[in-house]
Amino acid sequence: MQRMHLYAAAAAASLAIPAQAQDFGIMQSAETIEPGNYKLAGYPFFVFGEDGADDETGAVVRGGYGFTPTIDGELKAAFFDDVTYLGADAEFLLHDSAPLDVSLTLGANIGMADEPLSDSTTFDAALSGSHALTRRLELVGSIEAAFVELDDVPPGADDSLRPVHLVPGVEYRLTETVDLVAEYGFEVNDEGADYGSIGLAVYFL
Repeated sequence: MQRMHLYAAAAAASLAIPAQAQDFGIMQSAETIEPGNYKLAGYPFFVFGEDGADDETGAVVRGGYGFTPTIDGELKAAFFDDVTYLGADAEFLLHDSAPLDVSLTLGANIGMADEPLSDSTTFDAALSGSHALTRRLELVGSIEAAFVELDDVPPGADDSLRPVHLVPGVEYRLTETVDLVAEYGFEVNDEGADYGSIGLAVYFL
């Protein structure tokens, strides 16, 4: 009987944790938004379930603004069937000379989940590097670590997650103001999940 109670508690704990891969992905190069310019991006977000978990598909929208030649900020929203994430981040350009641009992005978000899932608060950091292969095509690589605190979990269950991902991607300039962005996130530890995404980013004054 005690073993059955332990199994039940473990199952409840797994249900209390919403899909935590990357809530929004990286989906940008290491270059920041030009000062005074705006950015609008949108894309589907595919989280690949593991250990019998279902795959999940969400939608992400982001809006950004370039504050200085080396700093921009974005507001972000991600919508899944059972959880919505609202967040913001700031990107800092650390190095902008060939052959590699390097940036650091610091962000935070809240997750608002339907029962029996748990609401969450997340702080994350991503170090990104990008290299221009041609005038239009740029390779991007990032490592991202998130610190997730879950609000309501069953007794005895972990109330925090520390997912880490390696994220290769590409950015292709379709026009002077529209980029095609794609990436795949590989989980480094057991607290995340692989994910993939492809979408568009539009820049305007």
